[in-house]
Amino acid sequence: MNAASSRKPRALLIGPLPRPGQAIGGAQVSFRELCERFRASGTFVIDVLDTTRDATYTRGWRRKANDAVALARVLAALLVRGRSADVVMFNASVNGLMSAGPWVQRACRWIARPLVVRAFGGALDLAQQKASPAQRKNLTGILNSSALVLLQTEQLCAHFAGSGTLRRLPTTRPSPSSPAPARSTCRRFLFLGQLRPEKGFDEALRALELCPPDCTLDLYGPELPTTDVARLRSQPRARWHGELRHDQVPQILAEHDALLFPSHYDGEGLPGAIVEAMQSGMPVIATSWRALPEIVHDRRNGLLVPVGDVDALASAMTLLHDDPLLFRELCSGALITGRELDSTRWHSQLESWLLDLCPHTAPLPAPNPHCSEVSP
Repeated sequence: MNAASSRKPRALLIGPLPRPGQAIGGAQVSFRELCERFRASGTFVIDVLDTTRDATYTRGWRRKANDAVALARVLAALLVRGRSADVVMFNASVNGLMSAGPWVQRACRWIARPLVVRAFGGALDLAQQKASPAQRKNLTGILNSSALVLLQTEQLCAHFAGSGTLRRLPTTRPSPSSPAPARSTCRRFLFLGQLRPEKGFDEALRALELCPPDCTLDLYGPELPTTDVARLRSQPRARWHGELRHDQVPQILAEHDALLFPSHYDGEGLPGAIVEAMQSGMPVIATSWRALPEIVHDRRNGLLVPVGDVDALASAMTLLHDDPLLFRELCSGALITGRELDSTRWHSQLESWLLDLCPHTAPLPAPNPHCSEVSP
C-alpha cells in the first residue's frame, strides 16, 4: 500500500460554533458536538471552518451587505482549505442552506471535492414552499448535485424522497457518563430552550396554574428580543434562571422529573433538549407538532398534547403527578429512546458514509464492539 492510499482521509467541516455572549441554538450545539466526535474518533484529519458571525443588529441593506461579506470570507477559505480535503461537509440552518448553499456547492465543484450537506432543524420543506421559483430551483440543485444530503427527520426524508442521495441523521448526544437518577414521583417540571413565544413557555406557565399545588416549573433559556421577561416572573411556582451552560445541563436534568416542550415553532426538528432529557431517563410532555411525534411517543416515553391546548398540557402534567406507575414506565421508555440516539453509534455510521466518498484513503478501522451500526 503506497503513501497516498494509506494516509488518513481529510474532512473540511463547515458550520456554526457557539460564541460567548451570543444566544446558543441547537445548530451550534450540534455542530460543536460533531467536531468533538470527529476529534475523538481520529478516523479523519479535520479542519473546521466556523460560519458564526459576530452579533450584529443591522437591518435592510446593511444587513445584506454584512451577510455578503461573511459569505465571501467563508467561500475564500473554502477555496483554499478545501483543496487539502477529501470531502467537504457543509452544516447549515435552513436559511443558511438556502442562501449560501448554492455558492458552497459551486465552490466545491470548482475545487472538485465531494460535498455533503447537513440541514439543521425540521423546516426545510416549509422553506421550499415559501421560496421563490429561483430559490426552489437552487434548492433542487443542491439536493440533486450534492454527494450526500443529511436530513434530521423522517418527515423531511419522505418529503424530499427522490431528490438526490438522502440519509437521515437525527439529533444525537453522547450518552451520560453517570447513571440516570431514580425518579419515583413527578412534580418538578423543566422548560429548557430559547425563550421565544413559539417555543410555548407561556403555555407552560399557564398550565402550571392548573396543576396540583406542589408542582413547580424551572425555566432555562436565553432572553431574546421577543421574550416577555415580566411574564416569566409572574408565576409564584415558576422560576426563570437565565441561560444554561452546556456543562450544567446534566445536573439540571437530574434535579427535575419531566421536561415540558409545548412548541409550535416552525423550525422544530428533533430538539437536542428532548434527546438529553430522555438520555437522563426523563419523560417529555410535548405538542403533536411537526416531527416531535417521531421522538416523543405517547405513553411510551412521554405524553403528546395538541398545540396551544393549555388545558391538555395541564392534564398531562397532572397525570404524571397523580400516576407514579405510569410515570416510572415513561422514565424507562425515555431511557430506551435516549440510548437509540447516542451520538457514538450514529457518528460511526456518518464516518462510514463519508469514507465511501473519499478515494485512496485508509480503510475504516475495526468498529468498536460496543457500538452497533445504525441503519440509514
